[in-house]
Amino acid sequence: MIDHPSLQRLLSEAATADPAAAVDDDLLAAAVGLEAARCRLDAAQAHVLAELERRGTTARELGLHTGPWLAREAHLPVGAARERVRVAVKLATVLPGTDAALTDGRISWDHAAVLARAANPRIAEDVAAIEGELVDAAAGTVFDVWRREVVGRAEELDQDGGHDPNRDLARNRLSASRTFDGSTHVSGLLTGEYGAVAAWVIDAHADRLFHRFKRDHKHHPEIAI
Repeated sequence: MIDHPSLQRLLSEAATADPAAAVDDDLLAAAVGLEAARCRLDAAQAHVLAELERRGTTARELGLHTGPWLAREAHLPVGAARERVRVAVKLATVLPGTDAALTDGRISWDHAAVLARAANPRIAEDVAAIEGELVDAAAGTVFDVWRREVVGRAEELDQDGGHDPNRDLARNRLSASRTFDGSTHVSGLLTGEYGAVAAWVIDAHADRLFHRFKRDHKHHPEIAI
């Protein structure tokens, strides 16, 4: 079993190390190496979570399914914890090649999650049949480009439940209302590219505002950022 106290000590040493004295090449190597280590940590946790789910340990002993239990114990959002368990189970039961690639550090947890979502029950066997090809395609490919390719392949396979972009259009909604203190409350749902564009516009505008206020603060310190 995993010697997690020793692992915690090693990770603590890495987290508290001061990178200021390192040369550029060492920093570059460390950034990539730490990401590979994160993949292996994700794989190790996935193996543990999948086994807990298989045994039904948390439900039997603690009255909580594995996802909500993890959320409580690790102080995570419940949705994120459930998703982590769901992906872990899919890797253990349907996508062994994806699990091996994550364990080897060849793909990230984000890659694994995309493949797990693609392997819905209708086409799980079909996705499993081409997972090696999809995993290999992740190497040297921009993540978003690769993700779109995986989603496209899954839609081709899923003839009975494929993606219909017209359904997404009907789901889009956005509203804005002024509050009594002069603030604006915005709520809604934007799907796919519409959400991505809206998020980009908001982030870009927020970034411009931040830098503008930062410049103003530099010349007029009495202005708070």
